[in-house]
Order: sequence, then C-alpha cells, then structure tokens
Amino acid sequence: MVEEYSSVAASPNGDLKNCLVATGGDDCTVRVYSMISGRQRLCLTGHARKVFAVCFSDPKYTVGGKCVVISLDQTNEIRIWEKEKGELLRILNATSPITIHQLPDYEKGGH
Repeated sequence: MVEEYSSVAASPNGDLKNCLVATGGDDCTVRVYSMISGRQRLCLTGHARKVFAVCFSDPKYTVGGKCVVISLDQTNEIRIWEKEKGELLRILNATSPITIHQLPDYEKGGH
C-alpha cells in the first residue's frame, strides 16, 4: 500500500547528522524519519482526520524546554508533540479556519 502524504517538513537544527523529516498523511498520522538513514523513528497517532500540515519548532523556541513537532488536521485540531520520543504535549482546537502560509526565510534575504 502506498501512503499518501499531505505535508512534509525538515527539522531546522542545522546539523544534517541529526536532521529529522516529518510527514503528515491521509492516514491521520504524523511520521518522523531520520534524514540520513531514512528509517522511521516515530509514528504519532491520535488525529481523527487527514493531517495536512506539519512543522518543527525552531530550537530557540521550545514548549516546556522541549523541541516539538506541530501537526494540524482537517478539523483544525493542532497537536504538539515532543520531537524525540513523540510524547503528546498539548492539543489545541482552533475556533476559526486556519490558513497555512509560507513564511519568508530572512536568513536568505526574504522580505
């Protein structure tokens, strides 16, 4: 069976050896892979609908001192996961529709 992914994000830690890739999928999961080995490290479950956005927190910004993976599903449920062990830290429910925007990369001269 071929898995369908709606989104993909790479961790912004700057160290390729420890870089992770997260995917959000039609199967309501978030999967985290090692960029170097390609092996799946985590499969995060709990979303009731398709996950269509994932991102990693910048290492400078943490939740309870932990770097996180953030996922958003079709019901506007946001889940915040600890990125190393996959512990679910928080669930937020947006009360209005969420629009996903690509933010400019200011380090590369974006405006």
